[in-house]
Amino acid sequence: MLQRKPLIWFLFLTFAISWTFFMIPLAFKGNPAVYAQTLAICWILGMWGPGIAAIVTTLVVAKRPFSDLRLNKLGKFRFYLIAWFLPPVLAALTVILTVIIRTGIFDPNLTTMKQIAGQGAATTGQSLPVNVLIISQLAQGLLFGPIINIVFTMGEELGWRGFLLPNLLPIGQWKAILFSGLIWGFWHAPVIA
Repeated sequence: MLQRKPLIWFLFLTFAISWTFFMIPLAFKGNPAVYAQTLAICWILGMWGPGIAAIVTTLVVAKRPFSDLRLNKLGKFRFYLIAWFLPPVLAALTVILTVIIRTGIFDPNLTTMKQIAGQGAATTGQSLPVNVLIISQLAQGLLFGPIINIVFTMGEELGWRGFLLPNLLPIGQWKAILFSGLIWGFWHAPVIA
């Protein structure tokens, strides 16, 4: 049975917390340096809006245990491997398709990477070989990026997948997935704008 009160509280808290943080940087639009710093900090905090709302709603409004947020349900390991390695495979396929349909140009000389390396050398006085830059970026993207990003994205996952989706399931699986996706998309509106 769909319990409306916890859902309404969750949505209210999520949007109030997140959209407040998403809007704060607009006050600093006239100062680019402060705006950039504020934007990064506020977006990180805003991403935790759904997680905070899920915790408060679960413990205070619904008076249910924290374990109801399903952190103990990790699922099958193969899905984590797919989630970890599918994006780089899709990125590589995108590059290949871009070259095939000629909407981009393949640069085997790595001109842009050489320019970035040259700028770094001019700034720091030290130069790195282009292959070291590429390997370090790939390692960061594949190994460290997902681990670092989980700190920020955990708030969203806790809210959207740990609270909202399970609480919408009484209306049916496909409707719950559709509604949670629409809500999640609308939640991103200030960031997109």
